[in-house]
Amino acid sequence: MLILCFSTLVFADELVFDLSRTNGPLGFGAVGAHYALSEPDVPSVISLVPIRVRTVNQKPPYGLQHPGADAFRVMESFVKAGGEYLQVYLQDIYLNWPYEKNPDNNRDYVPDDYLEKVRESVRILEMLPYRDKIVYVPFNEPDAIWYGGLFWSSKRMKEFFTAWKAVYNTIKEVAPSAKIAGPNTTTYNSRFMKKFFEFCLQENCLPDLITWHELNLMDAEAGHAYYQDFRKIEKELGIRSLPICINEYALGKELSVPGRLMKWLARFEQSKVDGCLAYWHAAGNFSGLVEGNVPNSAWWLFREYVNMSGELVSATPSYTSISTLAVYDRNTKTLKVLLGGDDQEELTLTFRNTPFKERVYYEVWEIEWSGYTGIYISPDLLEKGYTEVLNGGFSLKLQNLSEMSAYLILVRKDEGSRQIYQSVWKWRQEAENAFLENCTVEIHGGGNNPPYSGEKVVFLDNTKSALSFKVEVPKDSLYLLEIWYLNGNAKSVKHKLEINDETFEVIFPPTLSGSYVGKVEIPVWLKKGMNTVKISRESGSQSVGVDRVGLRLYPKEQKFLICDYLTTKDGFLDSEKITLKRNDEVEFFVVVENDGYYSVKLNNDAIRELEVEINRVAREKVTSNQFTVFLQKGVNLLRLRNPSDNAIVLGSISFEKVEKDVKTYEAEEGTLTGNTRVENSEYASSGKFVAGIGRGKENALEIRFEVPEGNYYSLVIRYSNEETLGTHAYNLNVVDRYCRLIIDGEERDLFFRYTGGMDGFSTRILYLYLEKGVHTLRFENPNTEVSPAYVSVYGPNVDCISITPTFVK
Repeated sequence: MLILCFSTLVFADELVFDLSRTNGPLGFGAVGAHYALSEPDVPSVISLVPIRVRTVNQKPPYGLQHPGADAFRVMESFVKAGGEYLQVYLQDIYLNWPYEKNPDNNRDYVPDDYLEKVRESVRILEMLPYRDKIVYVPFNEPDAIWYGGLFWSSKRMKEFFTAWKAVYNTIKEVAPSAKIAGPNTTTYNSRFMKKFFEFCLQENCLPDLITWHELNLMDAEAGHAYYQDFRKIEKELGIRSLPICINEYALGKELSVPGRLMKWLARFEQSKVDGCLAYWHAAGNFSGLVEGNVPNSAWWLFREYVNMSGELVSATPSYTSISTLAVYDRNTKTLKVLLGGDDQEELTLTFRNTPFKERVYYEVWEIEWSGYTGIYISPDLLEKGYTEVLNGGFSLKLQNLSEMSAYLILVRKDEGSRQIYQSVWKWRQEAENAFLENCTVEIHGGGNNPPYSGEKVVFLDNTKSALSFKVEVPKDSLYLLEIWYLNGNAKSVKHKLEINDETFEVIFPPTLSGSYVGKVEIPVWLKKGMNTVKISRESGSQSVGVDRVGLRLYPKEQKFLICDYLTTKDGFLDSEKITLKRNDEVEFFVVVENDGYYSVKLNNDAIRELEVEINRVAREKVTSNQFTVFLQKGVNLLRLRNPSDNAIVLGSISFEKVEKDVKTYEAEEGTLTGNTRVENSEYASSGKFVAGIGRGKENALEIRFEVPEGNYYSLVIRYSNEETLGTHAYNLNVVDRYCRLIIDGEERDLFFRYTGGMDGFSTRILYLYLEKGVHTLRFENPNTEVSPAYVSVYGPNVDCISITPTFVK
């Protein structure tokens, strides 16, 4: 059977959901990514816990295909993040792409060196205590690499089948209970699949996990037909239903874009299969969801996806340019819909056979594209209110949908405690639609290129370039000016920012490269009415590109219901409140825009005793409903435990950034040994930073500091990392630098995420317990061999460290 599918997506102005027809719970299989992790705690385990990771694909130990992403090194982080199974691409032991094919002298259709490489990779991985979570992938896209023409050539099929059995048996010789995945082709092909499984049945070499790739729009449209065809083949051959993972999915321009990813979530839930976002760009960011510890809006799409509960409700028509996931939870009597995928002026959602009477309360939230690496604090509430229910049905009308955004609709009988959520005011404009002076507009995006809003970028590539716009705001207030931009200069760039009659500077840190959109946010005071904002290139500065600009009201305080942000819980959850009895605990996450102290207030003012744990390390007992704590930029986990006999009821939480003094030590004032050196940068905290750490432990930096009492402290390391290694046809071979951090003689292995340039400074935070007195902190890296098989030989460039109590009274 040959499955052909041509683009048949249709525009629909109404979607109808019938709650009397449901299709079981969601499977949440889409939360996976290829080369998702690059090194231990990169991205941070803390950032992965809220999205409930299912699976990832990594390279084998000492693989040469890319720097980082070694399965052996990242396995512990994967397990801590809650991952279920890790796939190992065994062919990624090779350096070249496509993989080099060395001599096959014994004519078994497997290069002579490959079986020994497989044997050694499996031997190493089987040493891990988590080996039951490993799934070995013998071949990657064999129809395109080593066995081209596989789908159509009987000769090639026989060659591949012989090779499959040889590698399969080699894995089983080393690890008889090993799980194996395949065939892992570039797409689904019915004729090939049937012959492959006939062979596997006959030769006793069936894979445990069925994998293939879906990397274009046709695959997204035909994916469920692929699934149905494969289940038909299984039935014909008498094979039990095997688990399926589409272990590379989506186009490059879809990664990080909530609206464009919606069709993939809907597709996988239709078939109840797992999936891994493809690796088109850089390793170690979960394929465009999180940089280090900083989530973007696609991370939030996946968070809202895994936070859905109840029975799946299908939409009619089922095949439109707008993709949907809808669930109704009979326990909480809550209806949720996730949708997105097209620009649409108006869309009506009609719900039939609902349990609601007379009227219902609804909310409409937007998960807006925040750039490939732009921080996203939370979705925006666009609208809320009540609507009438007639004969068990009602309709909601959505307007001005953006194909870059995903939308969450929540429906329940009344507002209840959700009154704490307030609608936002915001304004957006594509840079190409602003008033341009001496700028160049370039068309970007498409295919596997990184994504852009509107597919155009404005470059300030002339010494007199400027971009300006007028915007009317609703009141005198503080606003957040957001600029989606590209800076491929491998250094920070300053431009002039003019707001009405005042002049400021805006700093654009380096982005991953000149092709990846980041986002800067600048608090600005605007008067009610019309305002003029102008961005112009400063004399002597480098060119940057601007993708879009925006404004939003800048809230002083963030509020949310704890039940909406849960990661784990004991206790009793009653709709919007959680009751903790003695020793019960609850963990939830918060996302903050900057490192610093935050005043946290719980709804219950009768709390006498509560144990608080931050990011699974720092702990403190508090005796009221309010405390102040140091949080890291991006995702934080807060765990609350009730140590008393009195039940505690938790509902909402609010947090607000507060200014407190933090003790900082400049790196250049420490002790430098070997080849370490002081470099200048106007973007360093004191204009200087230390480079040259590593390539031998003698090239080190030591900093001494003192703390006044034994306590938990937050150690903030401000650093940069510009390192890449090797080239690739489309992947960025970024390197996350390694450092052996020695605190009072105790060694810790740390990795520092790539920052795009030597003066593209970021932070890495450690929470640790320190005794009263003087302490010595040493940065070193003893490694000397430069190879993608090993960790980096260089440590980070260190600007400064700050040390401050995690909790303050």
